[in-house]
Amino acid sequence: MEPDAFSKENSNYSLRYDTDGDKFSMVPYEVYGTQDFYKQAQESKTASATLPMENADTGKGSFYMTVPILDGDRFLGIVT
Repeated sequence: MEPDAFSKENSNYSLRYDTDGDKFSMVPYEVYGTQDFYKQAQESKTASATLPMENADTGKGSFYMTVPILDGDRFLGIVT
């Protein structure tokens, strides 16, 4: 989510679910806001998918499917 998009009291937030560890964690905007899949959704304001790629940390393949959250034309974040 974009900073302050939904709450001025919690301006920097996102939620990530790790299927391997079966746990939720928070990811700072500075980490996900610079990712290509996030920037693509932010700029295009359309749903998209990335090409499959191998995660260098885990060795597992993955891809992202993103849908932007919009308020009119204002970009609020994405759902992946």
